[in-house]
Amino acid sequence: MIQQKYFLHYFIVLILTLSACIKVAINLATPTAIERQMIGEYQQIDEELLYAATARSQGFSDSEEMTKSVEARLHQSYNLDDIISLKEQGCLGESVEGKLIPIECEAIKKNMDLRNLQIRMASEENNDRTIILEEVKKKNKLLKDLTLSELFLLHRQLLLSTALENQLFETAEGDKKIWVNASKLQQEKTQ
Repeated sequence: MIQQKYFLHYFIVLILTLSACIKVAINLATPTAIERQMIGEYQQIDEELLYAATARSQGFSDSEEMTKSVEARLHQSYNLDDIISLKEQGCLGESVEGKLIPIECEAIKKNMDLRNLQIRMASEENNDRTIILEEVKKKNKLLKDLTLSELFLLHRQLLLSTALENQLFETAEGDKKIWVNASKLQQEKTQ
């Protein structure tokens, strides 16, 4: 019981920390109106996640308080460290379609367990994004007319605006798709 109590405190601190990081990045990036709508939906899901954590500590069950999108957001938070690590190693990148995909990298060639983690993280993240974006589409009047593919592209733009410079994003040059560092695409966007 004591471990559960501390877990909840650590979890709440983690959520508040992540929310603060997102808000700082948002202020620096000056998003478009439609991007602000999506950011607002993510912030609402984060608030629901924090509420659900509080409710659980008071004895409510998970099914009473957590929607699928809140569960997906919690799952994203849980996987975040692994995803960031794999992105920093050049083993995961954001595709042109807005999906997280595995990339051949040196670390994977040396460690098959890391390859399994890479594939699992990409699959789980894309599943979580789909759940969240489908709920965003249902709840937000300005975003409901967009297709799921368009929402993935919008999400990709938000990720690009806050990405670390060495994170990889796929881009199309004619018929060919290539991987470039986020910093290059960020510079192109500001010019």
